[in-house]
Amino acid sequence: MQRVLNPAHLVINSTQSYHVAMQAFFDGMVGNPNTGLVASVEIVSWANNFQFQESTDLATVMEREDVPIISQMRKLNFVANAEHFLNINAIVEAKFDFLGKLMKCQQEAAAIPLEFQDNHLFNYARYVVVEGEAMGTGETIESQDFRVMMPQRLKMLLEGRGQTQTGHHQYQHGRMLDSANVYMRHYYSPCITRLTEEDLSLELGTVFTMHWLDFK
Repeated sequence: MQRVLNPAHLVINSTQSYHVAMQAFFDGMVGNPNTGLVASVEIVSWANNFQFQESTDLATVMEREDVPIISQMRKLNFVANAEHFLNINAIVEAKFDFLGKLMKCQQEAAAIPLEFQDNHLFNYARYVVVEGEAMGTGETIESQDFRVMMPQRLKMLLEGRGQTQTGHHQYQHGRMLDSANVYMRHYYSPCITRLTEEDLSLELGTVFTMHWLDFK
């Protein structure tokens, strides 16, 4: 039987990658006349894979003060820590992804020609827009803003200028960047450093011997 599935398509860590995997399974069934139908799919943690356990020293006996740390406990610690790493990594990616989208929107709003500044911007993609509908006027986003606004208001909301802050803090993208940096400096980096410390003479041993909830 010819192998047609790309292993990279079978790693699921988001809703999008789940759909990619399902499509890969479907293509594997119908894309090649030499392949059969997938009757069932078993989804298990990667820590249950024997080859993976061998490569990560899960089978190695580890002791603390002559008390062995059973392999099942090390496996549970590793899975929990790995999932936590994926979660906090996704938070960092989401923060910087949103910041990038915000700055791109600011650039596009600033590029609107002057002759169109008095025009209305309608969100036809998601809402039914009524001509002549009242527009938002406050300093924060209002319900009408999701349907219609003018370019100047769009730029003002994207800019998010605060009246009490100074420097880059007075702008929305500056405050978001600071928030991301604070998360990176005070939680993400210390957590990753702690997770990857050596323990019991084993490189990266902490990821097996400790649960991230036990970190101080």
